[in-house]
Amino acid sequence: MGALIRFSNGQPHAGPDVLLGPVVGMALKIFDINGPVLLEDEPDTGTFDYATFNAPVFFCNTVEHYLFIKDLFIEAGQYFSQGRQGQHRFFREWVTGRGP
Repeated sequence: MGALIRFSNGQPHAGPDVLLGPVVGMALKIFDINGPVLLEDEPDTGTFDYATFNAPVFFCNTVEHYLFIKDLFIEAGQYFSQGRQGQHRFFREWVTGRGP
């Protein structure tokens, strides 16, 4: 049996630990687990995943919500480099899910 551990922070950028702030996360993936799998597209994975976060509220309700917000975070520098107009576009796309 093997495992992988991933540590994360609540910031959209990497930096020195002392500057990352108090929001941190840890994910644990355990391999070679027998039993039923909940993911329809990965029926034979044999893994078990834990995702933890040290905040009382997570900023996403669903995986789909997380995926589009992840892309917004990756592109955040481009938005915010455009000043107030870019900031407004960033927040509009966050609130609308990049919709109309």
